[in-house]
Amino acid sequence: MNTIRYTSHQRGLVAFSKILNTIPVLLLLGDILGLVICLSFTFELYLNRPLDIFDPLIYGFILLVLSGLYLAGAYQPDTQIAGLRSPSRIVISSVIIAGVTAALIFLFHAAGQNPLLNRSILLPSLGLFTIWSVLLRLISVR
Repeated sequence: MNTIRYTSHQRGLVAFSKILNTIPVLLLLGDILGLVICLSFTFELYLNRPLDIFDPLIYGFILLVLSGLYLAGAYQPDTQIAGLRSPSRIVISSVIIAGVTAALIFLFHAAGQNPLLNRSILLPSLGLFTIWSVLLRLISVR
């Protein structure tokens, strides 16, 4: 048995791209960037001061939004789940995330403790992020 082996300089790059599906990773990075931009824009607009990047509430909100988008299947933009395309799933998950955020704020009586919560910064930034996320998915599918 003769075995022919082909070597390529790009073999490592091809194998890495097969391991790492690039579209979901780029969407995740785009979502993180979009959340930070939307939060900082809304924070600057409402409070006239920059976003405190060391606030742990921001990281909790980002984790809540990203997990909600993951559960809605928003990181597979070319698939249909229950007949809904990715933009519809993003809007529905944003409404659910807004409800969960409001419920957590009410449950923990945290509205007056953090400037991020008492001036309703999170929900307007979630609205801006919904637009960002839908546009990002529409661009990525094409």
